[in-house]
Amino acid sequence: MKNLAFILCFFIGLGFALAQNQEDPDVCYRVEKEYDEQGNLIRYDSTRVTNSPHF
Repeated sequence: MKNLAFILCFFIGLGFALAQNQEDPDVCYRVEKEYDEQGNLIRYDSTRVTNSPHF
């Protein structure tokens, strides 16, 4: 029973250690704008794109 508790604590600790060492993903924003004939902005759309280094 002690071995099971030790193994469980080990894997929980390992999970916390790996979670803290993750790199920040690259984030980029794509913006689309549409104007009418007078130059007025009639549509604005932005999309957040994330590139994760792990995939």
